[in-house]
Amino acid sequence: VVLNNTFLNATAVHIYILYPVRAIIENNTFIGMRGIQTYLGTNYTIRGNSFYNITGQYLFGIQTEYRDVGAQIYNNYFENTYYGLWLISSNTTIFNNTFVNPASIGIYTGLAARSTTNNSIYNNTFKDINATGFGIYFGGNWQNTSTNYSVYQNTFFNVSGEAIYLQDTHNSSFYNNLYSWINC
Repeated sequence: VVLNNTFLNATAVHIYILYPVRAIIENNTFIGMRGIQTYLGTNYTIRGNSFYNITGQYLFGIQTEYRDVGAQIYNNYFENTYYGLWLISSNTTIFNNTFVNPASIGIYTGLAARSTTNNSIYNNTFKDINATGFGIYFGGNWQNTSTNYSVYQNTFFNVSGEAIYLQDTHNSSFYNNLYSWINC
């Protein structure tokens, strides 16, 4: 358990967990640089954390790795992050998170030759997406696909960029999302 910590302006990942099995990362605050990165994890929980001003290129609030399975990521707050959540895992549930003013992307799926599958993204809020930003970006290239996603009951508010961008996304469902003040 990693609980109730504050991490300020480090030059590396604040929390890097190798083989997190049923780990809980909860109620931590991250300001200035990368937040949480997991690798080879199973059934872990990341909840109630806050991420602020993580704006360097390719920096993230949370990054899951391609061999991670069964994570639950919920009730987190991301404000002014380059990537709020960089999702490379499968069988992951992401819900009740808030993404405000991402410098690039709220939730990004995939990485180079890493495909992601069977993930659910619901009841999240995406607010103040700038003209070059994305709420959720599904993509990669011919080696990387996002497959069997369920994306529903999310709210996108005050979006100047793209609410949802799809590239190499297969067998996925997008339904009952609310789009308000979209200014593309």
